Amino acid sequence: AAMVKQDEVRRTLANSLLLEEYSDSIKKEWAIKLISLESDDTPGTQAGPLIEILSSQVLESFQRVSGIKDISKDAIREYELSPHLSHLLFYFANDLYLFSRENGDVERLTFSGIEKEEFQFSPDGQLVAYIEEYNLWVLDTKTKEARKLTSHGSENLLHGKLDWVYQEEVFGRGNFRGFWWSPDSQNLAFLRIDESPVKKFPMEDDSVDYGNLRLMSYPKAGTSNPVVDIGIVKARGGETVWVDLSSYPASTRLIVGLGFSSDSSQLMYQVQNRTQSLLHL
Repeated sequence: AAMVKQDEVRRTLANSLLLEEYSDSIKKEWAIKLISLESDDTPGTQAGPLIEILSSQVLESFQRVSGIKDISKDAIREYELSPHLSHLLFYFANDLYLFSRENGDVERLTFSGIEKEEFQFSPDGQLVAYIEEYNLWVLDTKTKEARKLTSHGSENLLHGKLDWVYQEEVFGRGNFRGFWWSPDSQNLAFLRIDESPVKKFPMEDDSVDYGNLRLMSYPKAGTSNPVVDIGIVKARGGETVWVDLSSYPASTRLIVGLGFSSDSSQLMYQVQNRTQSLLHL
């Protein structure tokens, strides 16, 4: 019965990934159930904390590797399934861990303790790209070697991470990922976003008990937008190749779409002006 359920979930998940029929939360929950096979319930509309749906075997392995025995149920909420459904990548205490379905073990992949964002498997499942300290990194899941692909990142110069206006108005609210894998897993394209022309706006952060006031780059109508460029870099490291965007004024151009061709030989992108009276591919 477990194998029948496993095959059913695998087919449904594969179809949903191809057709993009379901939300990311549903895909994740179905993926976790495929790995743990602890429940025959139909997945709901929301994926809860990972720790609530991991099998006891996985949790025990994670506790052994991390050295932490008492883990809050809300501790692990960010996770990513590998393209071939063989591994689960999850994030805890600013580091990345990898669960293997083959042997049921959990490996710790990073040890820096520095915040990592927007982690994503390469299409072949061998590498993981992520953002650390405003720069783009790639990690080899076999050797655990991490490579810093960009430099000079700062809160005003983002590599591979979208700023507020690009995630809110261009690529979709809540989506801060500003890098794209080539299908052959050899290259990454990314946006470099220069926030220095954008004025700061005070925003209240109510995620802490007594609130906090922070300044964020927030362009208003008629004020300066960030300056955005497109870079391409090899996943194994090397010099960044910058796309020539000189025919579009830096102060008014918008990059509104990006992606590699199916054979990975070409990068396609869409450019608009700020008034959105043109769209070039």
